[in-house]
Amino acid sequence: MSTNPPLNRKLRMALVGGGQGSFIGRVHCTAAVLDNRAALVAGALSSNPERAKASAADYDIPPARAYGSVTELIESESKLPEDERIDFVSIATPNHTHFEIAKAAVEAGFNVMCDKPMTFDLDQAEALADAVDKSGVVFAVTHNYTGYPLVRQAREMVMAGELGEINAIRSNYLQGWLRKRIEDEDQKQAAWRTDPSKSGAAGCFGDIGTHAYNLARYMTGLLPTEISCHLRTFEGGRKLDDYGHALIRFENGALGTVTASQISHGRENDLFIEIDGTEGSLQWRQEEPNVMVYRRNGHPHALYTRDPNAPYMNASGAAACRLPSGHPEAFFEAFANVYRATFDNMALRATGKPFEARDTVYPNINDGVEGMYFIQQSVASSNDGGAWLLDAHPVAKLTVAILMNAICPNRNATLLLWLLWLLVLLNLAVLSGCGSSAPGRSLPLEASEVFDDPGAAALSAAAERGDVAEIRRLVQEEGVDVNHVGEQGITPLLRALSRKNWEGFSELLALGADPNPQMSNGGTVMNLAARLTGEPRWLSLALEHGGNPDLPNRMNPNAHGATPIFYAIAEHNVEGVQVLIHGGADVDFVDDLGMAPIHEAGDFSYWDIVYLLLEAGADYEAKNRHGVDIEMRLKKTEGLEPKGPGQAEAREKVIAFLKEHGVEVE
Repeated sequence: MSTNPPLNRKLRMALVGGGQGSFIGRVHCTAAVLDNRAALVAGALSSNPERAKASAADYDIPPARAYGSVTELIESESKLPEDERIDFVSIATPNHTHFEIAKAAVEAGFNVMCDKPMTFDLDQAEALADAVDKSGVVFAVTHNYTGYPLVRQAREMVMAGELGEINAIRSNYLQGWLRKRIEDEDQKQAAWRTDPSKSGAAGCFGDIGTHAYNLARYMTGLLPTEISCHLRTFEGGRKLDDYGHALIRFENGALGTVTASQISHGRENDLFIEIDGTEGSLQWRQEEPNVMVYRRNGHPHALYTRDPNAPYMNASGAAACRLPSGHPEAFFEAFANVYRATFDNMALRATGKPFEARDTVYPNINDGVEGMYFIQQSVASSNDGGAWLLDAHPVAKLTVAILMNAICPNRNATLLLWLLWLLVLLNLAVLSGCGSSAPGRSLPLEASEVFDDPGAAALSAAAERGDVAEIRRLVQEEGVDVNHVGEQGITPLLRALSRKNWEGFSELLALGADPNPQMSNGGTVMNLAARLTGEPRWLSLALEHGGNPDLPNRMNPNAHGATPIFYAIAEHNVEGVQVLIHGGADVDFVDDLGMAPIHEAGDFSYWDIVYLLLEAGADYEAKNRHGVDIEMRLKKTEGLEPKGPGQAEAREKVIAFLKEHGVEVE
């Protein structure tokens, strides 16, 4: 198996910090090389130049690349030939140093893996995010607990709706190592963590409270709206908090708590989280990371163990496993999973290919900004006697707007993310933060940048501007392949559709263009046309020329086999649904999440589409994998004001239809 495809070599790593006596530096190094995808080749391991060079021998770093300072590292590595210089910098230093190191690396074009909290304060975090956006580098933050297989298993279960609507989250991180003031006893780790000039505005809450908060956000995807926090310093004379408790209100009405303590006797690294939903609850504990409890009233408690081959393990959880069941995986492996996911994007960037920068399985620059905003608001609230303050930074709002929906989180996340990514690839819009590429190289804008064949590029350009005569000349006289496949699987037909040029689109179809080829992310003409609300002619014409109304998107595992009708439903494209039904779409198609179109429309409370599906013969008794049918969905929404014009009337029509067919809807 090749290493880091499509790069096909190991990534070259530089470590900043992590000198003799450091715990986290060795963790970074071990995690980065665990999968044999990276090699530590350089470092600036201490702020003391002599100690930095002496520490390099412990890591087998060549003396010539054992640098005495970060400045020397960045300048020297930047001068090396491209096939020798480092690919990324891992930052394992105290909080107050992160910003300058990360900014220097980013501006030099190096990818970054940064310890949390990402910066000293929010202003630095926002400035760093701007620098990352401009440079296009890969940036990850080591909220490493997101790398545990069962954390990713739980996240996928929540997103798939297996817990129903989330009502409550309790996330706690308890330690006891600062019960006494060991910072006065030359304990360096304690000294900088309790020093506001090095740690920042928060102590315990910045050190481990951010982990608990990030875990709650990562596992549920819910957008926080308000926070009320109380921070306390129980050890006399200490300058920063050693205990904190926050109450959080989430946008969907859920309530959450985050508790962090470093003065709890007998607690070591007791990070644990409980999530309560309308259909079930989850509990996971970091000190026992290979087990998770899933509870439902009336059912035996289910103990999930880390088993990549078990039928209950979802793709996300199984992919994070390395060993067979029964062989424990723990801290190093979880840390390595953050690196592994980051390496995928680093390899894409190194070969000039676009990559997704916002919706990542690893914590990214936006999560780092969120963490700093959480710290800022927690401290401000505590200083104001626990006053309720806003707790949603704009980057969180944008991410959640893309990824989440209170009624049906997983499907809306999948479809909106796919649509945004497709638009980026096709240049329908420029969406900041949705994708990046190598420095100095933008996403494809011109046909010549998408197609390596000049004839195909000319054909695509002609189709985009609707030059019918030129299209015919290129295909009929020059013999250009009307179905030529370019970068990311894009075809001239997709380009014409993305530019919404009807003449070019229809002429290509008339000349034999196939509307069914899938892009590398599973996107097709059918899926894109299905989302064009109010413009059914694109979808109708594609169907007339052989478009498959039931073509599932299985190229992208996050799409869960969605067919065009699911994309039309997600956009509330009523006319698109009608066209697909008339075109022979299977109204009872079941995707990989166990969802049929009627469940999809019901979860969005699009009762007009539900009624269309019922009239088309959809099975009203069909249950999704949670055992919910359309009658039960009606009951769940009883008393709620239907959203959108005409939905109340459509809901009544659905009820009348069911009653006519013998279903008693109370």
